[in-house]
Amino acid sequence: MKILLDTHILLWFLTDDERLNKNQVELTENRQNELFFSIGSLWEIAIKSGLLKLTIPNPLDILVPEEVKLLDIKVSHLGAYQQLPMVHKDPFDRLLVAQAQVENLYLLTDDQKFSGYAVQLL
Repeated sequence: MKILLDTHILLWFLTDDERLNKNQVELTENRQNELFFSIGSLWEIAIKSGLLKLTIPNPLDILVPEEVKLLDIKVSHLGAYQQLPMVHKDPFDRLLVAQAQVENLYLLTDDQKFSGYAVQLL
């Protein structure tokens, strides 16, 4: 299964946060799954950590584990982004939805706001 990790899922995983449930841990640790993390999420982390609203466990250049593939932002993602209904105003979350749709990825999140979009959620 190809899975796009929501920003908080990766951060919870890296810090062994108790909010990460058993199913989420199994999905992220299962080596048969292909894990992706958006450059948009990395950008969001950079902004929030720069504003001192977020503390990250590692510098940005080594934050994402080697087994997780970085997903670049493509023009096709932005086209899908433009077509999304305004269910949710967070631009980073909307980008994840668009990327998951275009790349046919499951989106692993704990955020219920994504349920208003036509995206495969885990």
